[in-house]
Parts: sequence; C-alpha cells; structure tokens
Amino acid sequence: MAAKVKCKVCGGVSDVAEGKKVAVCDMCGTHLIVSEAALLYSKSTNTASATEDGFLINDTILEKYTAAGEKVVIPDGVTIIGTDAFADCGKLKSVTIPDSVTSIGDNAFMGCSSLTDIHLPYGLKYIGAHAFQNCVFLKKVVIPESVLSLGAGAFENCIGLSEAMLGRGLNAIESKTFCGCSALESIDIQSSVLSLGFGAFQDCTHLKNVSTVSGLTKVGSSAFEGCTSLESIRFQSDVTEIGVLAFYGCINLHICEAPSCTDEMLNKAFAPTKRNVKQPKKKSIDKRPLERKREGCFIATAVYGGYDAPQVLRLRRFRDDVLLPTAAGRNFVRLYYAVSPPVAEKLKKFRLLSRFVRGILDNFIKIWKL
Repeated sequence: MAAKVKCKVCGGVSDVAEGKKVAVCDMCGTHLIVSEAALLYSKSTNTASATEDGFLINDTILEKYTAAGEKVVIPDGVTIIGTDAFADCGKLKSVTIPDSVTSIGDNAFMGCSSLTDIHLPYGLKYIGAHAFQNCVFLKKVVIPESVLSLGAGAFENCIGLSEAMLGRGLNAIESKTFCGCSALESIDIQSSVLSLGFGAFQDCTHLKNVSTVSGLTKVGSSAFEGCTSLESIRFQSDVTEIGVLAFYGCINLHICEAPSCTDEMLNKAFAPTKRNVKQPKKKSIDKRPLERKREGCFIATAVYGGYDAPQVLRLRRFRDDVLLPTAAGRNFVRLYYAVSPPVAEKLKKFRLLSRFVRGILDNFIKIWKL
C-alpha cells in the first residue's frame, strides 16, 4: 500500500511504497526522509484557515484562492502556492507574489484567461507542470535566475506570450513548456540549460530565431516541430543529440548549425521535411529552402491540403500523445514516414483516391474523438 508524502522544498505530493525510509520527490527530485515527509503531508491535509481576502492558507502553503478579484496581492510569509490554487480564476488580471514564495505548484494559475501581468520573485525555485497553461493574455514572463526547474507545459498555449526571458539557473526546459506560444518570436537559451524536452517549443509559429550558448547537449523529439517561421538556429558543439521530428514542418528554416551532429541524426530531425543544414566547413548554403522542404509530404497533409489544416493538427496530437510515448508507436511512426512520401504523391494526382483516404481519416478522427 502506498503512502502519501509531501516535499518540504517544492510542496509536491508523491506516493511512496510501504516500508521505504527514503524517497525522491516526483516534482523537484529532492531526497526525502519518508517519516518526516509523511508528517508534513498529514499536517497539510488539516483544514486551512481562510482570510478575509479569500485565501485558504495552511501553515505557509496557499492552498486556494476563493474570491473573484482582478488584482491580487498574495500575503507575505506564503512559501508555496499550491496545486490548482488559482486555477480557472477567469477574472484575475494581475498577481503580486511576495519574495517569500519558493515554489508554484502544478496547475496553479492554469486557465486564468484574463491574466496579463505577473511578477515572479527572485528566490522562486520551482514552477510546476502546467502552472500557467492557457493564460492566453499573458504577454511577458521573466524567469528569475533562482528558478531551477520549469515543469512540463508550464506556459503551454499562452498564445499571447511574445517575450520570455529565461534565467541562468534553469537546467532544463521540460516537455511542451512553451508549446503553442504562437506569438513568441525569439528565445535565448542560457548556458545552464542542458536539455530541451519533447515538444518544448512546438507550434511556436512566429518563432524566428533561436540562439544558444555552450552547455546545451540534447534537443528532444519535436522540440521545434511546427515552428513555421523559424529561419535560423545555431547550436554549439556541445549538442550531440537531436531527437526525431525536432524540426518537422519548419519550412523556412535555412540555417541550422549543428557541428557535432551526424547527417543521419539531422535527417531524422527534419523528416519527412527535407532539410538544408549549414555545416561549419561549407562555404555556402542553398538559398531555396522552401522549394526543397515541401518535397516531403505527409499523407494527411496531402489529403487535407495543408500542414496547418485542423484535421492534420488533431492527427499530430494523436501521434504526440498516443503513439510517440510507446516503443511500438514510435516504430509505427518511423514506418509511416518511410512509406508516406510516394503515397502522398499518388494522392495528389488521383482525386478520387484522395477523397477515399480522406473519408477513412475523417472516420478515424470521429471514432477517436480527436
């Protein structure tokens, strides 16, 4: 039987198998003494005291905001903003967070659709998964240098976010952290960042330039997939691994410097989109990236008429969420990419066959409720 424990650093709750004396926090990786962490969890489940301003606070953990204010000032002394604390507060426009806060929990501000302004204090260390997801009017975020970890999907689908400044303390950008931030135009990845997770900047359709400094070693699968405005990206020699589909759909990318990566690795990163990579020893690059890159074509893209068609986007989500997480699914995707270009060319020439395949895909989308 599993026991609940709570991390004293980030406030995350984890399940620990019975009989274990030590554990690791699922959220921030801190090593925990189970007896102490279990006691902390027990205390945190006691009834929180409510303030006149609508804050439910347990010890130093802000568990829930129950009012409907537009401008909120979190009380001094709060150290953790708990899971779902402000989730779906549709009227919330601005939040002042005190310097005492060290951790923002999972989904803490998720769905705050009116939020435009938030100041993250220096001393903040952890931002949980999906903490600001779907904050569609959030325009700018400055990540303090004290922040060590950004959770998966922390700013996913913040479609109004045009500026994101990353602190020098980050050691990784997790999966889908900035996925769908379609207004984001540029990003500077600091030297402390060692890896970019799956889909980290996926579908950032206005992202044009990415600059990195030494330190980054791994770029995950689909990291920049669908960044249709991306023109150049320059990696240092430290980058030795680039995942499959990392640049799929980057139809305007004509400068990609990756000195330590093999051609095979880069071909998989661009597949099935044709690539044009600037390598250090080459004196010139092809000036016609667009014509070359449109040669490779997905079957779904062919029958629906475009990479950004709604049905194609749904099928890509199915690939990302259902197929790619499993080994069998990844093998299927590789096979699909291997056979899809010639099939897609046939579908372009034969309209009746294209309509037939489209009907099959329409039914697939309907059955799976994509």
